[in-house]
Amino acid sequence: MLPDAVLGLHPDHPPLPALRLVVTRFNMVLNAEFRQAPALAGEAGFAAWLDHRLALFQAVTLRSLAAQTQRPDAWLIGFDAARRAAVQPVLRRLARHDWIIPVWQEQRDGRHESPRLAFQRGVAGLLRPGQDWVVTTRLDNDDALNRHHQEALADYAAAVVARRPGIEDFWVSFPLGAQYGAGTLRLFPYTNSPFLSRVERVGAAPGWRAGTALQGHHGHVFDQPQVFTATTRWPMWLQVVHGANVLNRVREKLPILAEPGRELARFGLTPAELAPWCPAPSEGQPPAGGD
Repeated sequence: MLPDAVLGLHPDHPPLPALRLVVTRFNMVLNAEFRQAPALAGEAGFAAWLDHRLALFQAVTLRSLAAQTQRPDAWLIGFDAARRAAVQPVLRRLARHDWIIPVWQEQRDGRHESPRLAFQRGVAGLLRPGQDWVVTTRLDNDDALNRHHQEALADYAAAVVARRPGIEDFWVSFPLGAQYGAGTLRLFPYTNSPFLSRVERVGAAPGWRAGTALQGHHGHVFDQPQVFTATTRWPMWLQVVHGANVLNRVREKLPILAEPGRELARFGLTPAELAPWCPAPSEGQPPAGGD
């Protein structure tokens, strides 16, 4: 990370006594718009989506988390409880990783609860005495984090708390990221990207429950009173545009990174591993999406 008003020139801060988590919604029901997504279609449609997404998840997202230089205490992955039987293939693949914990979105009166409530239960079940903070990072099930992401986040969060005595709830955004799509790796500066982290003091108010980095829409994070942008020399997150995305598209105006192999290695990935998911367009065929 580059020195700033938080880190200073010689950062030396004691680590936070924190529960450190990555949180991912795998197939949770979000709202009416997403109810029409393939992940929430009929049984045949869901099975086809799951086969594709599980393979992509293993090749990209899981690989990048397993390669972290400082692994989180746990990775909470959220599932729709109504699809317990259908997602068994995912659970079997995750069973070998005891630090990955399923979180189940239940229904109340025939309606799916907010994913936030399901993750709050997950956090409450993991908190231990002496963990005065909860640090969460949101990550989609088809994207990746820089291998040093969790290590850098821990250092930066500790620096914020040391510099701002009394702070109890703040967000951290790494604005420098990358996008891989249509066979090309691009630099992607995005201050309020979906790859946000949140740092919350345990018991900050009566009845406290962790809101996690999934609370609220990432596009409006700067409406929050305390948001810090941590500047880095290299991209800290990777958005993968693979053709089955609901919203993301290739942004052709972003600058192309000249050495994709070296840059993808920072995520524990290689161009060969990504190529099947994001192939370059055939000659004369434009890439999917655009600006």
